[in-house]
Amino acid sequence: MKDFIGIVGFGELGSRLAGQIISSGQAVMVYEENPSRRNLNQIEKNMLKRPVKATGAKIHFATDISEVLENCPIIHFAISAHTTESLPILREDQIGILHDSVMTSSLNAAKQRADKSQLIIAHCLMNSVGRVFMAQDFGTKTNLEIAVQHFQKIELEPKFTTVDDHDNLMAKSQALALSLVRTGVHEDLKQAAIANDLTPSGEQILHSLNHIEMIWTPETIASLLKNPYIEN
Repeated sequence: MKDFIGIVGFGELGSRLAGQIISSGQAVMVYEENPSRRNLNQIEKNMLKRPVKATGAKIHFATDISEVLENCPIIHFAISAHTTESLPILREDQIGILHDSVMTSSLNAAKQRADKSQLIIAHCLMNSVGRVFMAQDFGTKTNLEIAVQHFQKIELEPKFTTVDDHDNLMAKSQALALSLVRTGVHEDLKQAAIANDLTPSGEQILHSLNHIEMIWTPETIASLLKNPYIEN
């Protein structure tokens, strides 16, 4: 089992990563504590770049997180950064990749862990080219190089940035949508659409917000609001 790539969390990001890894020809071991989220259909639904091919690769759902820790040299933590506080400590020969969409949250969480030298901070954008931002200002040089090679092997596109530059950019791209969702504008636009009262530009905004609603869980919104560049 030593050839498995580990994933902790099988929500939107975890299922996309699983599909991407399988599609590249490697095997995945996933731990998801909520049984209702262990849905293999999510892999096909949430692929980043292409359908899963019959490459002989496979997915295994671990019944306990210790199974992932025992068998996976690289583990993706596709969960909110604050939830990593209670996770077991990695071995010295393992690399953990924190995937919170707010890198400051990942940085703060990583600094509190005894295995911080084994951690990498990243953010998979889930866009059409498979961009993955990696924090250049945290993690050892060796582990960063290994992580870059890993992302390239699973056909994603790593790019270095600083924690601050990343969060500043994400705030610029996400703050407006967050505001429209939190202030009730989204619901107002839904009602206007039912009455056929939207302009074409209003319809485009509603379409975007409807898409965001499908992928932004309450946990996602709570995480995004921790971005220091977004005014709450």
